[in-house]
Amino acid sequence: MEATVTVSPSPNSSSPTPLHPAVAPSVQLGFTAFYTTLYGGLFLVVYLQLWLLFVYKHKRWSYQSLFLFLCLLWAGLRTTLFSFYFHNTVEANHLPAAAFWLLYCFPVCLQFFTFSLINLYFTLVLLKLRDTHSSATQRKQLAQCAYGAISIIFLCINVTCAALGERGSSGEKGKHTWKLVLVRVIVNDLLFILDAVLLATVLLLLTRHSRSFGPYLMSKVWRVSIGP
Repeated sequence: MEATVTVSPSPNSSSPTPLHPAVAPSVQLGFTAFYTTLYGGLFLVVYLQLWLLFVYKHKRWSYQSLFLFLCLLWAGLRTTLFSFYFHNTVEANHLPAAAFWLLYCFPVCLQFFTFSLINLYFTLVLLKLRDTHSSATQRKQLAQCAYGAISIIFLCINVTCAALGERGSSGEKGKHTWKLVLVRVIVNDLLFILDAVLLATVLLLLTRHSRSFGPYLMSKVWRVSIGP
């Protein structure tokens, strides 16, 4: 019985070894259908919630409405992206720069904005419980400015790195693009970690308050106006 010989490509060969899909096409289609249905269902549920706010005349400019709007926009972009993968996979990977950033990068920004919004809400609840009215108003404005500045920094880093990088480039331009991607990933991760630590700290401080504040928290959930 002869041994099976595996021929490795020559080190001097300029043609790379062709890559094969990691999973079968049927599995890819199943995952595409699943995630498209999931994101589409989320879009419809959030859209219905926004209409209920309008019908029952809740505050239109509140943390609840802004949270739902961010979720609606995120689910809509994800549904649009995954719908490409049914028949236009190649086109989805070679979109114009603006469309590529909108479908691939902007949803990450929306996730960070939503995370910061939740963080801001619980921070303001903590300030409301611990401080007097005058000091709470000043610290509320300070907290809004701080979380707003973090969100703007996150957005600017992503836009700048996307604008300076060149997709599909090689050589020195390719190395420059990969450095920009590395910077964007590091900054994004650090800001996400910072938001997570702040949220964990705020929730820990809230749990130390008396249970008498429980009804206040339940009655004010997401119905607080965003304005001062």
